[in-house]
Amino acid sequence: MPGSPPSEQKLENFLNDLARNRNLAAYTQTQAFNAILFFYKEVLRQPLKDIDALRTSRPARMRSAPTVPETQPLL
Repeated sequence: MPGSPPSEQKLENFLNDLARNRNLAAYTQTQAFNAILFFYKEVLRQPLKDIDALRTSRPARMRSAPTVPETQPLL
């Protein structure tokens, strides 16, 4: 189709939409990305080139340990 963006641009747009608007977990976005890469490589036999899309990040987990005064009643 004349004027339509290449496959890489369509994939970037889709992944950017997942990151910005769909509120998906990082794992879900990665799974979608890998499924599309597999489809292009194995089914269409047309590997994708440079994909530069936003990636969601996993939220930082704050680890905490009980304080000494919190553990003394347990002992």
